[in-house]
Amino acid sequence: MAEDYAVFEKAPLTDIRRYETTSQTLTLTPKVGHKFILDEVLADGPSYADIKVGNTLVMRVPIAKNDCVFTPKPGGYSPSAGFLNWLRKYVMGAFIKATPDKPLSIEFDAAPTKATIYYYDLPDNVSVGAEITGVEDTLPYVGIITHSAAVSASGTVDFDTPVMPTGSLALKDGARVPANVVLNVYALAFASVANGGSKFTHLHVWAQDVELLTPEDHVGVSVDPDYNELKFDVTKLQAFVLKTPYPYKPGYLLTLKGDAVYDGTNTLGAETNYAYIIGLLKIGKA
Repeated sequence: MAEDYAVFEKAPLTDIRRYETTSQTLTLTPKVGHKFILDEVLADGPSYADIKVGNTLVMRVPIAKNDCVFTPKPGGYSPSAGFLNWLRKYVMGAFIKATPDKPLSIEFDAAPTKATIYYYDLPDNVSVGAEITGVEDTLPYVGIITHSAAVSASGTVDFDTPVMPTGSLALKDGARVPANVVLNVYALAFASVANGGSKFTHLHVWAQDVELLTPEDHVGVSVDPDYNELKFDVTKLQAFVLKTPYPYKPGYLLTLKGDAVYDGTNTLGAETNYAYIIGLLKIGKA
């Protein structure tokens, strides 16, 4: 006896979607009654991407710089190994959510050779976990800081130039944490590069009058390109994560300096090495 098949039945869609682009800016808008949950951003070419929900900046996501790989390029590694997946595991287990009235925007600092965005398309009442839209009082934070002075002599160099979006917390050497803000630092990274024998050898991170990690001898942390202890490579599960988050409280002074050596010939240009402070930003909480 022949079986009857539902030949006109529509197969269900998968929840996970991908969007491929070479554009510097893109916007994804869910249909009415649905929401988009951002899973991962993969890119080849840019150094960071700003993630927005509507007009609200949620965070600046690092991609790659010098010897650091924060998230792999498309085809370079599994999408689940990207920075956003790492962040949910070690810092804040929440997904960025967009709705029809507040779409998801991704703005790269430069047009990618190729970028792939993975996201979930879900009904409003379905969830894959905690969700954030950028208006919460606790948000993930990545502070990027570089140096304005070139290295043309051995000595100490200030990391005094934030590379941050307008309106976001722009920490740098000599800055204080604003009132009603606490930054819990979960991880540190340093994108190191040399020019000949001219290079940074150590990074010093201070809170008030205490140097993190080496408070007794003030040696700092090695960021020498050959011995970079703050190298971040998500494809190798390599990251410097603090066992206990360190709180930068309101009014705390941040001192951020690098020890540099000059080989006598090769000047290491300004804004070539970058420090990253990764954690949770709490607004209105002492």
